[in-house]
Amino acid sequence: MNVGGPAIQVCTISKGLPEKDFEQLLLTGNCEPDEIDYLELNRIVLPTVEVVGLGRSISFLGDLKALLFLRKQLQDFKPDIIHTHTFKAGALGRIAALTIRPKPLRIHTFHGHLLEGYLKGAKLSILLQIERFLARKTHLLVSVGRKVMDDLITHGVGKTEQFRIIPPGFPIDPSLETKALPRSLSERNSEFRCVWVGRFVDIKRPERIVEIARLLKEKVSPIRIFMVGDGHLRKDLESQCIRERLPVTFMGWQSDIHKILTGFDALILTSANEGTPISIIEAQRLGKPVVATDVGSVSEVMVQNESGFVLDYSIDGFVEKLELLARNNNLYLQFSDKAKKFSFERFSAERLVNDHMKLYQELINISS
Repeated sequence: MNVGGPAIQVCTISKGLPEKDFEQLLLTGNCEPDEIDYLELNRIVLPTVEVVGLGRSISFLGDLKALLFLRKQLQDFKPDIIHTHTFKAGALGRIAALTIRPKPLRIHTFHGHLLEGYLKGAKLSILLQIERFLARKTHLLVSVGRKVMDDLITHGVGKTEQFRIIPPGFPIDPSLETKALPRSLSERNSEFRCVWVGRFVDIKRPERIVEIARLLKEKVSPIRIFMVGDGHLRKDLESQCIRERLPVTFMGWQSDIHKILTGFDALILTSANEGTPISIIEAQRLGKPVVATDVGSVSEVMVQNESGFVLDYSIDGFVEKLELLARNNNLYLQFSDKAKKFSFERFSAERLVNDHMKLYQELINISS
């Protein structure tokens, strides 16, 4: 339950399901030392059991211990449905479910996938074999976006009739929404503040921000980029930006991204692969236009040329679109308004919970 899309979605669903109809148990692993637990951070109280040995890293003994622990928990709880999220927990959870009697009905949600940009060669082949096998043993598969689903089917993971597309959803925080009004050009004091949010790892391509910042400096642009997050690439990139005096500010890890986003004018996403980026949806809910690479289901959570720009990555392309928003106040306000309306219409917590209630009922009907 490290801070991120899957944790937010699981909590939103769990808190939204009516207690009179659903008895729940959340089985969760351990966060890594450089991660923050979403439940602890937000003081969320759910019926939760921490699975001994379950972590992000691969460990034969740890994973075996986690599998046996999961099996015992499932035997005791006797669920009608087991709903798994993420690759590691999804694999161990479904395997455990297959070893008990009676077998619970099985659903797995893909918040993205690891098929592009993460693994290569033998590791990718093993991953595919695992995902294909588990898909055959799963009653329903959920994808957060159509592109993610299409990629999985293309690689032989699941069949079209198994999949359901359920986009993310978020509860509304009125106190933050009212503070997130777009700033006029005069209020911005000639500085247009963009924010990049993510882990400083290869797949997120944070080095692209350095490339973009070099061109912004060369053009004497009014744009400054703020980078939120941490990871093994951060130190070198930060040193590089300081050395070259680039218009980039590093903010480190922030516990409340939603609140942080209220202070910026636009969001930048430079990833080489994504599922359905939660940061894009959250930014748009606050009226922040987005400039992002066309990867994963990014294009499904934005309105191209109306709430932001979805681009094949090029330094010139990103700088051009950022400057267009920074220098044209009327256009910026139009994008801001569209971003907010689109995000509220499509990504509410109520819709997310209702979609899952229908999914669970469908699965019960299929099995009866």
